[in-house]
Amino acid sequence: MNIIQQVMEIITKSYGENLEKALRGSIHFSDMTIKLEEDFRRAAALVAKEVLENVNDEIKESKGRKKEWYVERNNDEKTISTVLGLITYKRTYYVHKQTGAYAYLSDDQVGIMPHERIDLGLKSTILEHASSMSYQRTVDLIAHSGITSKTSVMNMVKESEPIPNDATELPNRKEETPSILYIEADEDHVALQEGEVHRLRLERVDTATGAASLRGEDGVVADVRPEVEKD
Repeated sequence: MNIIQQVMEIITKSYGENLEKALRGSIHFSDMTIKLEEDFRRAAALVAKEVLENVNDEIKESKGRKKEWYVERNNDEKTISTVLGLITYKRTYYVHKQTGAYAYLSDDQVGIMPHERIDLGLKSTILEHASSMSYQRTVDLIAHSGITSKTSVMNMVKESEPIPNDATELPNRKEETPSILYIEADEDHVALQEGEVHRLRLERVDTATGAASLRGEDGVVADVRPEVEKD
């Protein structure tokens, strides 16, 4: 079965099932749109896989490739997490005739980096969600991608590059404005010196000292100051 037939089969089946449930009054419109999104995402993942493997085949048969690269291995599998879900595809591994360098030419062609397991589009989505909600909520929203660990989200946030403060024009910028501001914030249950435990949220950060104020849901405020190394 070719890719067009597979995609049409998914779409046709999804349409028929949702129409039948709608006529019986057994599905809410919101549930229908969620199911349609899941089905169309699955169809799109199949298309993406097919595109990657066709690019590989075209490069493998091209005169330019045959002139400069030997085939080292065929059908190497790679799985990558994307906004469409997990995509597993096969590609060819080559060695350059002159330099001896190794490469997956089809990956290079579409911008997939060596050892990349999470697509840049998915990383962007994860960082956007994680900036405004908990790591667990972020994982719940992208569960279809194959990312199921809060630790994975946390590591992505920590590994993301800082954005320079001159990335955009700021009018009347003062000399003492910091070039980079590092903030890592999350709500948590904090044990205060009095022995009580309160759920606190970050209220503000002092850019000069790194001190932060935390305000709890019950109004309790805690000041957090960084340790200063002594000579």
